[in-house]
Order: sequence, then C-alpha cells, then structure tokens
Amino acid sequence: IAPVSWLVAGDVKDARAHLNFSEWGNLSRKNIVKMKEEIWEEIEKEKMPLRKYSILHPDASLKQKDKDLIRDWAGE
Repeated sequence: IAPVSWLVAGDVKDARAHLNFSEWGNLSRKNIVKMKEEIWEEIEKEKMPLRKYSILHPDASLKQKDKDLIRDWAGE
C-alpha cells in the first residue's frame, strides 16, 4: 500500500546511508569497531528495531538471547 511502502522505503534509504552491510567488508577495522558500538547502543537503548516496524511485525522484537548475541558480537 503506497503510504506504508513510502515510509518503509524512506527508512531503508536512511538506514543504508548510515550502515550498509553490503559494504561492511570495505570498512577499516576502526570503523567496524565504531559501527559495532553504535549498533549495540541502538539495541541497548531499545531504538532498534524501530517501534513503527515492531508494531507491524511483533515477531521482529528482539528477545534477550538475541540482544545477548548482538552484545557479544559487538564486543561489549
């Protein structure tokens, strides 16, 4: 449905401008560490997944085991 698809497309565009996993392998070690820290901060502050996305997709909410896995991966 057009209005919803526009919102989703905008969110994806914004997210990719900040973090594009297709380009992960091109990042320097320093930038990878920084991005991992930022990813964990977003998870820890419960900013991800986006609330509007979670409302439409309740199964997308992160469980504690998912958060633990991301935290460990991020090196926190």
